[in-house]
Amino acid sequence: MNTVLQYLFETVGFRRIEATHNAENPKSGCVMQKIGMTKEGVLRQHGFVRGKTVDEVWYSILADEYRSRDHGTAQ
Repeated sequence: MNTVLQYLFETVGFRRIEATHNAENPKSGCVMQKIGMTKEGVLRQHGFVRGKTVDEVWYSILADEYRSRDHGTAQ
């Protein structure tokens, strides 16, 4: 994931990257936090998975936040 963030921020020039996950799958949120993303909120009954309406949890990271972290080698 860090390689993807690096490419999007450094090569493509994105200023912000967003991601969402189904609230019933909190491990996805742990992955987003691990790569430096910040939880922005929950959109209730916003997603639809396997015939079921679900809450979506939204995360983001800004280019400045990414650059301020020590990334070492890309993973």
